[in-house]
Amino acid sequence: MLAPIFQRKTGIPDIIMLILSGVLVGQYGLNAVKMDDAVRLFSTIGILYIMFLAGLNLDADGFRQTRNRSILFGALTFLTPLALGIPVCRYVLHFSPLSSLLTASMMSTHTLIAYPVVSRMNLTRTEAVGVAVGGTIITDTAVLVMLGVIIRLQENTSGWLNWLWMGISFVLFFVVMFKVVPWAAKWILRRIENEAYSHFILVLALVFLAALLAELTGLERIIGAFTAGLALNRIVPPDSSLKERINFFGQALFIPIFLISIGMMVNIKVLFSGPETLLVASCLIASAFSGKFLAAYITAKLLHYDATRRNVIFGLSSAHAAATLAVVTVGYNIGLVNIHVFNGAVLLILASCMYASMVSVKSMRKLALRQASAPQLSDESQSRLMVSLSNPETMQALADFALKVVAPAQIAPINVVSVVFDDEQVDEQMKRLRKTLGNLIMHAEASGKHIELRTVRHQNKESGIRAAVRDSAATEVLFGAPPSSFFGKFFGNTMKRIMESTNRLLLFYKPVHEDVTMLRVICTTNADAEYGFPNCIRKTLLLAENLHVPVHYYAGNITAVKAIEAIVRQLKGAKEAPSTFFKTLNIVTELAAEAGTFGPRDLPVFIVPREKSVSYHSSEVHSIHELISALGDENPYLVISPNYHDEIKI
Repeated sequence: MLAPIFQRKTGIPDIIMLILSGVLVGQYGLNAVKMDDAVRLFSTIGILYIMFLAGLNLDADGFRQTRNRSILFGALTFLTPLALGIPVCRYVLHFSPLSSLLTASMMSTHTLIAYPVVSRMNLTRTEAVGVAVGGTIITDTAVLVMLGVIIRLQENTSGWLNWLWMGISFVLFFVVMFKVVPWAAKWILRRIENEAYSHFILVLALVFLAALLAELTGLERIIGAFTAGLALNRIVPPDSSLKERINFFGQALFIPIFLISIGMMVNIKVLFSGPETLLVASCLIASAFSGKFLAAYITAKLLHYDATRRNVIFGLSSAHAAATLAVVTVGYNIGLVNIHVFNGAVLLILASCMYASMVSVKSMRKLALRQASAPQLSDESQSRLMVSLSNPETMQALADFALKVVAPAQIAPINVVSVVFDDEQVDEQMKRLRKTLGNLIMHAEASGKHIELRTVRHQNKESGIRAAVRDSAATEVLFGAPPSSFFGKFFGNTMKRIMESTNRLLLFYKPVHEDVTMLRVICTTNADAEYGFPNCIRKTLLLAENLHVPVHYYAGNITAVKAIEAIVRQLKGAKEAPSTFFKTLNIVTELAAEAGTFGPRDLPVFIVPREKSVSYHSSEVHSIHELISALGDENPYLVISPNYHDEIKI
């Protein structure tokens, strides 16, 4: 339960945080949790579930589009780490030939840890990304098939009849999994169409059946689970409720227990008892990174990719996680690798996940900036504004502000939502909303806008907001922001969690008590490359129009300024619109001085990107934070976070 909290604070990937939790509570740590039969059972299900999700989440359509290039990269990213790793394991670490083969095969696997960044930056259809995703299918499948061969060799079942039977059984297994299982799954799902829970039970049963068939065939169970994921890849839609249930049970129960159990097996004392574990870990890390970079480098040369695309491929393919854990766990259980290799693999996972994330973010940001398309405005008629109310003192001001920023062409009503923590508060809060906003609702309806009031019961504010966003299908969410003196703390906690939990356009408004005379809009460098940036500019222009005030735009680079001018020209057209002014401004060195020229009744508006987005610059965001914190508590401000292109994330 505490791992996600520490993960948000430290930025360490979830998989590492859960492993470290297992180290802490396990037999070599505080000895608070025993490795009993229940933990082993759930751990076994967890490893199967990880491999099943690895196959289920791979982009099969993307693989077909870049098939030949993906096969090239897949072969290189499988063979190159293997070619480097086997000599290192054999002659530096002095492992047996079979142990060297298994240990080196771990270096050939990789997990797409950084793929969420690809979605956020709208790079999913980029060729380099497609090649990396397709290569993942090739290399992980090859490693898992090799694992089955290694297990056979370890069991000394190497007679020619055994090899013949193994080849035949492999073919039969894959025919059943890719021909019979998809057909049977479709047939059953059509006949239990309205039985949602039965769908999940069927999928779970197929995973276990695939694991059993793999074991009967002579393959490892994890190969069966991975193959089940590939077989059901086209049958389970990515945005379906079935996919949500599959992810929920995996992320909430099976996978965390498996990762914690892995941590419980890590013997911290071994790390300090001698240099062997550190030597093994160093060799694994050096060989894995060298092999993955060399594979990306050769692929880039052969396909004529530049350094940025090469680094995108390297960043996506250099993280070792799920498949590596699976292989090393199997190897440890059958006695092919010792505790030093096991601990070394955990350190490899830690180092690779952290480094791959950094490389991916940096290279993908460069690629996204280079491929940024012309600004495109979303369809206003499809907009849905939701207002989150929590402070009784600012309810009316916030709802009134919503009427000034709601899209004129919006068809859907404005959803005004309040999150409460128990049933007793629901009726009381609804009465308060109706009493406070009654006149405003009548005024809105007179002007053609409809406001719907509702309360959401939830134990956690952020989770309640996410549920409300999902239920209302909101595309824009308006929040009340705290006084300036509390802004830093709010942004570091509540606001940051909300910004990370949804891809919608977000507005955080500190209400004003006097009439506004001007809008001052501050945009970060390269803000024009953000997918939702045009919608932010439209909001500011609409607000200025409704307040009948001019608007001044400031941006960190000339390209962003020109983009703002183009958006404003497009929005203004031939109609009367607020007067506008544009200026380039160094956010880090000139913002504070420029803010000194703002009038007491000016409304500062800050367009702040989310972390890991295309235009995120920590130094610029820090300067904006400092300026807001320096404002007096009576001064208003507005923070807008652009929506980004992604699957619906709530």
